[in-house]
Amino acid sequence: MPGRELRVRRLTLSLALIAAVSALPASSQEVPSPPLSEVGSDLVFSALDHQLVLPAPQWWSAGQAPITERFDVKVTADTRQALVEVSPLETEDQDIVALFAARLTLEPQRSLREYRRTVMLSYAQLCQPDLTGFFQLSADDGETLAPLGFVCGLFADRLPSLAGLGEIVIMTFRQSDQGVAVVYEEWMGPAFDPGNISTWPVSAETVELRADALASRVQLLLAGD
Repeated sequence: MPGRELRVRRLTLSLALIAAVSALPASSQEVPSPPLSEVGSDLVFSALDHQLVLPAPQWWSAGQAPITERFDVKVTADTRQALVEVSPLETEDQDIVALFAARLTLEPQRSLREYRRTVMLSYAQLCQPDLTGFFQLSADDGETLAPLGFVCGLFADRLPSLAGLGEIVIMTFRQSDQGVAVVYEEWMGPAFDPGNISTWPVSAETVELRADALASRVQLLLAGD
């Protein structure tokens, strides 16, 4: 399947997750100049009086041209929530689409564990029940939540535009005094057997490396901190 077509089909998943997790109001709009910058090997997403420091994905490459000319970047924001999604314009494997994303929501009273439960439920509803599951590569440490993995061997029938596709997701959660954030990396490709790692759209080694990077390098900072 051509990479461009697969990226368009993946948009269905973005819209479904927006609706399920915490819908952006109808007045929300894509921001024409994404507040996303490069700082060394990290990316910084500046939104809602926060800075979200992110480890650049493995497929990221530095360059002189603006980020929006080198990658497919989408930012949607309003006064309460901001979402950035970045994916490569071209990939070596046209059957796999990679995505790196972060969502920030101003909910100062929300428990991070409760937010994680909401995200898990939202993802689980998108997948065939017998072909989905979650995993952690380490245990939570008090209020510090370990990265969470999601396996979906085949998307649910109610998402016909994603028929025949599955995905692997690794995500991490952060909290400030004013809000909560989830940072996640996805690999979408042809349907696969969740119990057979060799069929996954990404290697187990890459999943482990990215889980470690998300755990150790993601920071959610209030502007001015």
